[in-house]
Amino acid sequence: MEANSERHDKLNLLALYLKNLPDHTPLVPASTTAYGFDFYVADDEEVSVHMGEIGALNREFEIRLGQRNNGPIIFKERGAGLEGLVDVLKSYLEKHKHSNEVVLLHKWLDDLITAAEHVYMSAKVSVSAEWLNNERGLLVKASTTSSLVASSSLEALPDAKAWDAWP
Repeated sequence: MEANSERHDKLNLLALYLKNLPDHTPLVPASTTAYGFDFYVADDEEVSVHMGEIGALNREFEIRLGQRNNGPIIFKERGAGLEGLVDVLKSYLEKHKHSNEVVLLHKWLDDLITAAEHVYMSAKVSVSAEWLNNERGLLVKASTTSSLVASSSLEALPDAKAWDAWP
């Protein structure tokens, strides 16, 4: 249960970060986004070539977001196309929760949180417990694995999509 709670908290935090990225990151309409995670569907050919859904998703993340081995991912835009990746991650983490490959998605989740925090730091926008409390009424606690972990339900995110029976 603890792992599910931590995963839920991280997904909430990422959703909050992406929804509120600083203005210096260009806002791109969903119709012209380079990311397109708001309507992501795995390509059947990619699934078979890359040995399963997680491998195909990993490949899509690398293509759309870039490699993450030389520092944090750099978000080139903000908006629904980028924000949709939270729903994609949530769906795949739930669907493949018993797979050994799911660790790859957990790594992406951590790296995406780091990338979002990097955007705020680059814009010299402080992301603090007080800021998160003021923005969305979230309770925030310090974490040893991430600089911040949001502890709340998605009801605290007024623009978030309803997630089915999330533990």
